[in-house]
Amino acid sequence: MKVKQLNILKAHHGDCCIIELNNTNGEPYIILIDGGPRENFRTSLVHDLDKYKKIDLIILTHIDHDHIGGLLEYLGSSIADKHEFDKIIINAPNLLTVNNEGTQISMNEGLKFEKVLKEKRPEIKVIGNVTTETILDKFLPEGINIKILSPNNIALKELYLNWPKKEESNTQISIEEIIKAREFDVSFHELASKKDKEKSIKTDFVNASSIAFSIRVNNFHGLFMGDAHSSIITESLTKFYPDDVPVVFDYIKLSHHGSKYNISNAFLDQIICFNYIISTNGGAGRSKHPDRETIAKVICHKNMKEEKVKFYFNYPIKTIEEKTGKLFKDDEIKLFEYSEQNQIII
Repeated sequence: MKVKQLNILKAHHGDCCIIELNNTNGEPYIILIDGGPRENFRTSLVHDLDKYKKIDLIILTHIDHDHIGGLLEYLGSSIADKHEFDKIIINAPNLLTVNNEGTQISMNEGLKFEKVLKEKRPEIKVIGNVTTETILDKFLPEGINIKILSPNNIALKELYLNWPKKEESNTQISIEEIIKAREFDVSFHELASKKDKEKSIKTDFVNASSIAFSIRVNNFHGLFMGDAHSSIITESLTKFYPDDVPVVFDYIKLSHHGSKYNISNAFLDQIICFNYIISTNGGAGRSKHPDRETIAKVICHKNMKEEKVKFYFNYPIKTIEEKTGKLFKDDEIKLFEYSEQNQIII
């Protein structure tokens, strides 16, 4: 099994990625990770999935609007009828999703997603209650290894404890914290030295429950972090790779669109990687991404000094800066490489 390409869709302020693999016979194996917000269904998903006959594995990392909305629209549409489906990995006791008001969770939309799977896509095998204790080997073809690095049992339990037990009118739970100023006048060196800022599982249970995973095939070792907490992933790396720390990855999709709350020096101590993917158009509402601090921590870390780090943005930096404000000084741009592209050929 080999990875042919990564397609990081222009999913607005959200996440949506296609991993295209081929087995030894040249047959495709397609993994769809998240679906972006609702508007991503028409702007990207319809076009980018059109060439595939079968979607072998869907991974819904968590229930934020900017990850599940487009997937809900896609699976509920007649357009999805042209595709075959095999499996979906999802942690959601009632398949809770998000409404159109951005940073809110709505029970009614979750019930709709559950209904879509049961009534329109009953052929999809649901793999649920996935934690770092889950072994996926029996669900995957030979030659592909996926390790679940988040959530742990504590984070998944917290999500389920906060899950509404029945449909209620106007049931909403806040899931986003307003991101503050960009600290444009603070140097990369100072930002890299800042104390890590991760939120607690209790106050950020939705992101803490996000599925993060590593995937290894013959020609590729990648880490897809969803919106997961870096502390949970750090713990898992120590557990799964006891003799290989720091673990070498070819590509890492950074957590939560490059948020400073989802990166830490403790995590960076555990990895070596020179290619980082950041999925965002700059953010939505008052939540802006990526954070300068995230970029600084990565490029200044001792494990990433052998060569220049490269960031892959799925939108042009100028487009991102229309929402975030100017991100980089001229002398900072020289410290790393970057690419503005959606398809990464492996």
